[in-house]
Amino acid sequence: MLKKALNGGLTGLTAISVVFLAAAAILSTYNALARSFFSFSSPWIEELSCYLAALIMFLMAPRLEYMDEQLSISFLDEKLKAFPLGRRILFYIRGVLTLFLYAVLLRAGYKVVARNLQIGSKSPVLHVLYGQLYMIVLVALILVILYWVFHFFLKDWGGGKLNEPR
Repeated sequence: MLKKALNGGLTGLTAISVVFLAAAAILSTYNALARSFFSFSSPWIEELSCYLAALIMFLMAPRLEYMDEQLSISFLDEKLKAFPLGRRILFYIRGVLTLFLYAVLLRAGYKVVARNLQIGSKSPVLHVLYGQLYMIVLVALILVILYWVFHFFLKDWGGGKLNEPR
């Protein structure tokens, strides 16, 4: 059940990322053509495309971690293929470091979101509240942390491709 819920959430994040990517590509192409042929440019398209590109990066982080494509250390893993204990140690070091770094980012990110919501800061062109925009990043960080916690403490939860080396 846990695996099914996580897979559903990750599939949803991937779908949202695909929509964001398509929107950013279409809008950026339109803006580039309008600038080239009609000497017209839209600042809101540029701002929105930048936000969408940044959000795609954070929205895909949980899926990449789940599929063992994020922070991949395949070079070291290949070198340690003949040493299962070394691979296991490397796996746990990677997990602990990821948990620690994402927890630090989550703590700092929460402060940034709270501060931006408190002062009501908005983007210059679209007037989107930065606090709401940054909250999406916090959700992605939480999902990565949850993934590693599940992987460490629930041995039979059925994670993605990333499996503890045997």
